[in-house]
Amino acid sequence: MHRVVSSRSTFNNGRRVIREVSPATPSPGVSPVGIRIGIGFREVRIRRPMSSPTCGRRPISSKNCFGRFIFERRDAYRTPSRSVKKAGWQTRPPPRPHVRQAVLSGRGIAFGEHGPEKRATIVADVQVDGTSGRVHVSKIVIATACGRIINPRGLRHQVQGAVLQGVSRSLFEAVKFDRSHVTSLDWQSYPVLRFPDVPDIETVLLDQRDVEPSGAGELATVPVAAALCNAIFDATGVRLRQVPFTPDRVKSAVAAVYDRRYFVDSRKNRRS
Repeated sequence: MHRVVSSRSTFNNGRRVIREVSPATPSPGVSPVGIRIGIGFREVRIRRPMSSPTCGRRPISSKNCFGRFIFERRDAYRTPSRSVKKAGWQTRPPPRPHVRQAVLSGRGIAFGEHGPEKRATIVADVQVDGTSGRVHVSKIVIATACGRIINPRGLRHQVQGAVLQGVSRSLFEAVKFDRSHVTSLDWQSYPVLRFPDVPDIETVLLDQRDVEPSGAGELATVPVAAALCNAIFDATGVRLRQVPFTPDRVKSAVAAVYDRRYFVDSRKNRRS
């Protein structure tokens, strides 16, 4: 199996790495049966039969891609400490230990970067209605570093707007289709974040005076969904894998987990 380390730009900018490794599959004398190109976490994998020879242009083999990525970017991961301190983070294993109740609270953290010098960390507090599945974001603390700060007020507004866009996308927004058309055709019916659902946002701006200034809009949006997902897991013990985190999706996932736990506990009680 050959692996090519990639990033999210693989998907945003034309799937370059996938095109690069694809010519490896139809090489002369190699049967295409059993050869598969798949996408993993920060890597593109080519699987081939054990009997097939090494093939393709510039085959690259690597191991522990994620571990090496973390090691190489270790200095960047010092940024989260500012948002963690601002939010009063408490170290404990998730999910939050509590009994099942009507409204569950949780806290999540996520780190994102957009380019080599732009980093942001978000701590999010959420409440999950156990009956309806509705997720309410009560507070977000974000620390961001995007180079030398020229206009602090403008940067703060840009970061806050990007966070709200991320919350809207994570909890509400979904373009709908039928078999042939887009059915989301107007802003009146399209679900977006409304004023009653806007959370409190605290921003921590890290001024990097030795780094050229750069944009902050996309940077602040990157970790929002992950932070909310982690907060929902902290509150419910349920790990969601698809946005938006709509009430129906949350309620179904929570019900399935609790029903399964009840079934397992019931069997244990009968055995005892």
